[in-house]
Amino acid sequence: AWARGDLEAALRLNDLAREHMQGEETLHPEVVECQRAHILATLGRDREAAALWDRAARGFERHGDPVGAADCRSLLAFEIANQGHPELAESILRGAVRTYERLGKTPSVAVTLGRIADLIAPQGRLDEARDFARRCLDICRGEENADRTSRAAERLERLGGG
Repeated sequence: AWARGDLEAALRLNDLAREHMQGEETLHPEVVECQRAHILATLGRDREAAALWDRAARGFERHGDPVGAADCRSLLAFEIANQGHPELAESILRGAVRTYERLGKTPSVAVTLGRIADLIAPQGRLDEARDFARRCLDICRGEENADRTSRAAERLERLGGG
């Protein structure tokens, strides 16, 4: 439903998934909450999304899943920036990079470095943004992921570093 752009249907399906997960010990409701938060943010329901991402991140932490928590917090960072707190958003993203690096999650490192570049460039911090974008591109080239490499190269070009 989401891929078709039918966000209301995506929310209904998300509700069904949440209902079916009730009482299941092996399933983590945080995954569904994180997806729901993303749908809500796309619908412009930022405060609801932020609350869900935060709750999901805390749940991932309780279950010993630092990558899931970092993923949620990375998404939450943009809502925090949109609410006028770019410094806090940047701090969250840098923390996610440290988590991903520590755990060897190289693709997530690249994505998050790109997010930091996108966040700080509008603040006039172009040299720093280009550095983050270059690091992102270098990682993407090493992964041999053509799509991600292309997007990273476009980002760097947009920032005047290509």
